[in-house]
Amino acid sequence: MVSRTCNHLAGVTIILKCENLQLSGSFKYRGALNKLLRLSPEQLDRGLVTYSTGNHALALLMATEQMSKVRGQTIPIQIYVPSSASNDKISAIKSYCTSPTTVVLQENGLDWCAKEAMETCKSMRMTFVPPANDSDIILGQATAAAEFQDQLAADHLGELDAIVVPCGGGSLLSGYGQRTTLSPTSWAILRDQTNLQDSVVVTEAQIRKSMSLYHGEFGGIIEPSSAVAMAACFEVAQRQVAIHNATTATKIGVILSGGEYSILAGWSPLVELIVVCPGNVATEELTKTKNCKYESVEQALSVSKSRNINLAVFTNEADLAAGAVDLFSQEGIPCIGPPKKASLLETSKVFAKRFMSKNNIPTATYGHFSCYEESLLFIEDQLAQGRRKVVLKHTGIGARQGVFVIETLEEAKQTLVAEFGGQPCGTSRQPDFDILIEEFLEGREFTIMALTDGRNFTMFPPYLDFKTRKENNQGPMTGGMGCVCPTIRCTESMFQALAQGFMARTIAGLGKEGLDFPGFIAIDVILTHDGPIAIEYDLRLGDPETQASMPLIQPDLDLAKVLAQCHSDQISLSSLLFQKDRFAAVVVAVTKKYPLESETQPLHVNLTTPTQKGMSSGLTGYFDIAIDSSEDTIIYHSHTFHPSVQPSQPVVQARGGRVLSVCGIGNNLDVAAQRAYSGMEAVKFEGMEYRTDIGCVLLALDLTQTAALADACERRPYQCPAHPVLVIGKGAREHALAWQLSRARSVKHVFVFPGNAGTHEVAASNGTAGISAFEGASSSEYHDLAKRAKDIGIGLVVVGPDDDVVNGIEESFRKVGVSCFAPSREAAELEGSKVFAKEFMNKFGIPTAHHGSFDNLEAASAYVRHVFTDKDHRIVIKADGLAAGKGVVLPETPEEALEDLRSIMSDGKFSTAGSSVVIEEYMDGYEISILTFSDGKTFFSLPPGQDHKRILEGNKGPNTGGMGVYSPVPMVTPDVLQKIDEVILKPTFDALAKEGRPFCGLLFTGVMVTKSGPKVIEYNVRFGDPETQSSMLLVHEDTDLASVMLSCTNGTLAQVKNSIRIKSGFACNVVIASGGYPGDYKTGKVATLSSPPEGVVIFHAGTRKEDRLLKTAGGRVFSVAAYGDTLEEARRKAYMGVDCVSFEDMVYRKDIALGGLAMY
Repeated sequence: MVSRTCNHLAGVTIILKCENLQLSGSFKYRGALNKLLRLSPEQLDRGLVTYSTGNHALALLMATEQMSKVRGQTIPIQIYVPSSASNDKISAIKSYCTSPTTVVLQENGLDWCAKEAMETCKSMRMTFVPPANDSDIILGQATAAAEFQDQLAADHLGELDAIVVPCGGGSLLSGYGQRTTLSPTSWAILRDQTNLQDSVVVTEAQIRKSMSLYHGEFGGIIEPSSAVAMAACFEVAQRQVAIHNATTATKIGVILSGGEYSILAGWSPLVELIVVCPGNVATEELTKTKNCKYESVEQALSVSKSRNINLAVFTNEADLAAGAVDLFSQEGIPCIGPPKKASLLETSKVFAKRFMSKNNIPTATYGHFSCYEESLLFIEDQLAQGRRKVVLKHTGIGARQGVFVIETLEEAKQTLVAEFGGQPCGTSRQPDFDILIEEFLEGREFTIMALTDGRNFTMFPPYLDFKTRKENNQGPMTGGMGCVCPTIRCTESMFQALAQGFMARTIAGLGKEGLDFPGFIAIDVILTHDGPIAIEYDLRLGDPETQASMPLIQPDLDLAKVLAQCHSDQISLSSLLFQKDRFAAVVVAVTKKYPLESETQPLHVNLTTPTQKGMSSGLTGYFDIAIDSSEDTIIYHSHTFHPSVQPSQPVVQARGGRVLSVCGIGNNLDVAAQRAYSGMEAVKFEGMEYRTDIGCVLLALDLTQTAALADACERRPYQCPAHPVLVIGKGAREHALAWQLSRARSVKHVFVFPGNAGTHEVAASNGTAGISAFEGASSSEYHDLAKRAKDIGIGLVVVGPDDDVVNGIEESFRKVGVSCFAPSREAAELEGSKVFAKEFMNKFGIPTAHHGSFDNLEAASAYVRHVFTDKDHRIVIKADGLAAGKGVVLPETPEEALEDLRSIMSDGKFSTAGSSVVIEEYMDGYEISILTFSDGKTFFSLPPGQDHKRILEGNKGPNTGGMGVYSPVPMVTPDVLQKIDEVILKPTFDALAKEGRPFCGLLFTGVMVTKSGPKVIEYNVRFGDPETQSSMLLVHEDTDLASVMLSCTNGTLAQVKNSIRIKSGFACNVVIASGGYPGDYKTGKVATLSSPPEGVVIFHAGTRKEDRLLKTAGGRVFSVAAYGDTLEEARRKAYMGVDCVSFEDMVYRKDIALGGLAMY
């Protein structure tokens, strides 16, 4: 088979040999049949013995069936299979078994099976048929190679340049080596008939990606071992391209060795076996699922190692507190869940409270105590201040049962005596037993939850858990008596704000402390008249919340794939997708004494099928929950089990507590709740009780109060807590960024390093934050800046200069847990090397000018002479590296071009940046600049600007860093911007993510709009200067720029994108420079400023304060930016502002924006 998608991704022709489509599900039938054909009648009569996890056994059974028909008599077979093999494969093997075939399941793994098979062979004188490492097996597999060659010849496809074969046991690879000859001019994997020339190692992530690609392209499923070859073929293709300049004419064969022959447990190709510890009755019956005994974390680890588990999901807080994740991780088993230190966020309420305070997440005021007297005094004081109630909590794990609402002093005394035994201070009943006392908050509770990879996250719908034992929120606290999802208590706008505020700040805070982890984070929130308040954290899938949210996941979403993405740092905002306009309600059935006492004897549980129509597919259980389902009603098991001695009829028993959960699903909450209660009629056991108001509370009087609270919070939407921001750089660009950031509600103060005279000391006023120099760092080294930033609690770092970004400053801040708005070193190569950028654009089909790249002056000169044979042909020469925006020349004659090359490549005009150059065609059209925010997936562009690069009017003289800009550009229509998004920006961000260098920051794209469409001139990976100065004037003052930037660092831009407001007018920026710029110029000139007109801002660039005087300190000294309703007004105001600046030898262009005015 041939896939256009694979060919496009690889850049060569990929031809798939699909052995996964064999009747046995793999290539192994070939080897098994050939082995049997080589055996003597006597050897066959003695019977066959082998070992296998599935494919070889199936192949041998099918081959034996064929041989038996030919011989007219059956052939005995004994097969040893590890019990860790998937249920589907074991079932398939057994389905082929007829007397006298025997299948022996071994608990001790495949190696033990091999040993047993060999011993059986010797003791019973049976014939051993190995799965690999056998000449007859190998020759049988060689028929696949011969068949491949015959098929290629029949289809007139010619010879292959390379063949990629997966290597497990080695028989398939050896078979291809026996029968395949490749062209001697190609880079061949197989050097000769017996030796392997090269091997390609692929990662788990590449394997998963290839499995998904195959499924999406052909609708089929391949096993991970089969996907190895498909994953490796892309690496082989790159080598072919690198060595032989290969094209789509190059042909690479890929052998898909086997496929998953059953998808009974769901279509996910990633799941072979699910082990549930300890599991329950329902998990025993799920396809691909096995229960195991569970007495300790160590025992679970032992089981996981013996069954080759490669992903562990923890749902029990006690396991997390005991360090289960640390233990599994030490043994190399990837985990979804927090390590022990991070789990304190759930297991220690004191730690959680301090974490919230440190990260400016609103929470209730509290006190932390370890003895009776101090606790009682605090409660007495709180009640005396007029508080009607206080809340007393165990600080550790309490399954939500260690929470008490106190209304009177007498009640407080009784509770504290019960918890502390009435002992004096410091002698509490249990060592290290702490108590937390906090204010009682009036409001409505709900929960938000996310799945995170430690940096990015994807949200679940908000849900409401019913915690108390009795109706109307009466009775003791429980682990949960019911749940509804999504809850109407949380509006869409509030949900987005909480995701950006509470959740993003939590994940960022964990990262700062080095506690980030892949897993689940749930935050209980209470909606008060003062806004939403965080109550506490859970770092796992909740119960019964999980039972409500899982059925709402879109049916075609592969949850196993999402969990794998979570562990490999690939989570995005859209990783989890949920059905719209669907609701779930869960009702929990409990024993009569729950939660105060346990049952002493097992209870018999009677189950019948729910009355709703049957459900199309089941759901995978999580550790202690599983399902029995119908279309709209699901019965989840909890603490159920089969008795150790089975009676004649299956019996389900339970030991008490929460026994079963029933989930109803509907298009509204009322229908969902009705179906849940209807399903509860199918459950019966002695003493069974459940709440009768799940969902009903929301449908009655609660709805009015919730609406009022939601309205109050909508009027005071939650914003990211205020934090100090650090801007790195010293130009007018950085002054403009600091100016706009100081207006953001989430910014407490703006520091600038090293800054200039304009950013040295600006007092806070009129709701804006102050701006000042960043001091205290021991040096300007990145790690010293990062350390100092962390020490003073910087919440966001914004980087301006190109060299800092390209040199990887972002990494230094990321390592200490400080969010940095700048792309990674890898993504920044787009600007760091123009050669790389051109190759990148060509590779992914992003339109740009035709070009050549050279690191040799002689070759570059020859190329110039060649292209100038056409007298009308013009070129552009660019230094490969960073040159402060001035590394571009536009020669008009061959002589100028050759002289420019010598100056750049030989004379060091741009230092090492010019050691290599890009020479490209000159594009006709008009040039614009696009500044785009991106979090690696979502992007948002500011209005386009048009820069004036030359020093003199009429675009004369040498290039500069920029002498002025205006924005937006009247000629750029919405259609042009949409085209830029479609053919340039989206492909750029998608390709960077695909290359493993996602772009999180601001991308500056220079675009030439030509007759044939927009084309990329170059990329810059930071804010432009002077573009930023005008852009900041277009950003509406209601837009929180810091929140936008922070969302780019944590993958949540989609959640704040709609909050970005742009003014409808125009901005014009005129740069004032020192005489002689961009060549030699003098500094130290005294400058004077007068107050500019309204709507005009003078941004400092090359300035410094000396002896209380303002003096020039650079080439570009000031940027005068102005806003107006029309471009004409903005330009007029800008030049009025220029008149407010004065210093000796100042120069500026007088034609900024004239071209824009001519476009009207």
